[in-house]
Amino acid sequence: MDSTEERDLTPSDDILQNMFGEHKPAKLEILAQTFQSCTFSVHTSETSSSYHLKDLLVRLELSSGRLQAVAELQRLAYLHIPELVPKTFDLGTVTTADGRQLDYSVTQFVAGTTVLESVWQDLDDDQQAALMNSVVDAVTKIQRLKLDDKPVQATLSATAYIFGGLDTGTSIQHPLGGPELGYLRDTAAFLAGIIKANSPKSPTSSIVPSLSGDGITMTSTYDNLGSVHIPQSDLDFLQQHSIFCYNDLEPRNLLVRAVDVADGKQTYELAAIIDWEMAGFYPFAYEYCVKDSVLGSSNLYLSWYTLFKQRTAALVPAHRFSEALIRVVDLIYRSREADDQERCVRDGWVRRADAGTVPKFTKEDNQKLEEDVLRALVDHKRMDAVAKKAMTCRNGHEVKLLWTAGSPMTVQDNACDGISHRLYAYIVEVTISWLVVPCTGPKLRSIHVETCVFGPKAEELIEGDILPGH
Repeated sequence: MDSTEERDLTPSDDILQNMFGEHKPAKLEILAQTFQSCTFSVHTSETSSSYHLKDLLVRLELSSGRLQAVAELQRLAYLHIPELVPKTFDLGTVTTADGRQLDYSVTQFVAGTTVLESVWQDLDDDQQAALMNSVVDAVTKIQRLKLDDKPVQATLSATAYIFGGLDTGTSIQHPLGGPELGYLRDTAAFLAGIIKANSPKSPTSSIVPSLSGDGITMTSTYDNLGSVHIPQSDLDFLQQHSIFCYNDLEPRNLLVRAVDVADGKQTYELAAIIDWEMAGFYPFAYEYCVKDSVLGSSNLYLSWYTLFKQRTAALVPAHRFSEALIRVVDLIYRSREADDQERCVRDGWVRRADAGTVPKFTKEDNQKLEEDVLRALVDHKRMDAVAKKAMTCRNGHEVKLLWTAGSPMTVQDNACDGISHRLYAYIVEVTISWLVVPCTGPKLRSIHVETCVFGPKAEELIEGDILPGH
């Protein structure tokens, strides 16, 4: 087992014993795993456990309170659309053998389903429309939930929505946001949170008080993208009209079940909405417009995007505050990408009339594009100085990396009077972003290296391609 595998969070026997007691499962299947979290399914031949189900889904995370908040939001959704939200059976905390505190949740495993992302493009227009109708119906139902409703407050009583977790550690009347973005005390803080979440290095947009003293003005670091002003009355209105939103309704988060129809044909029906990490209380205009920024990444299908925008447009309040929020969020994302392409505020991305036939862009095409870009990094040495930051050398001293692709890594060890050491390095995480232009397809925008790892030997990057320096 290599060092990466050793760091991954794993459900050990003692963890399972603490969670399941005498009904500890003999077998499980790990679905996703990092050093901070682990998701696995449990399938048994009997229902003798306290959960009374054969199929369960378990999530482990390093303790932070986040998992509990996500689970409580999922419970809240279950109360209103139980046919589409996996039931949460248990929440708790366990301690690992090395003393780490872990939060866990146990939910229903929805068997006999497939992810919509894998079949969406095989469906005809009527089948796609029927599934979207089911999704929009679910959105409409959970939109009825507001944070000042007593049943909602009862469900979320142990979360930061009701007490603690805010900047001041005290509750407020209408906090915005959720476990992923944070719990923000007003609309200005909410917008600042969006900027922070979309600025891995330095902010490309900012909020300043309006010169008139009424509200705020959002400005971009790119002069050609302009600015957007929101008066204080609209800021207040946005906060008061926040509702329960999922915020990530993409095909990869929807489970569907195959059903037989007439003439031996088969279609799919919506079976479950999973992964509630992005959920929270937001103005729906935010969920509506954030779709524009994930087309081509979280969602690869223009047809899904277009249908969602068309069917949910009527759910966005017809008020100037909605348009102002959409313009601000659009400015934040366009500033992040230095994107000067114009699009309709309400409709988002639309195909030009002269676009012609646009080929399908599948998940496999997406994977191939990533592989092609990575090969380009290796073969054509297009990335310079990918690791100009302090890291830790094998001897434990802090070092500064000075490297250009195509050259061996030179490490200057500050604790060794500038003596240089030569190490191999390989890229282990790469974020590749591109802008999808619906009439032409993906356009590569940026490549960002998340992590470089030292090792006695370099690891294969893609199908035998080795990063220069090996």
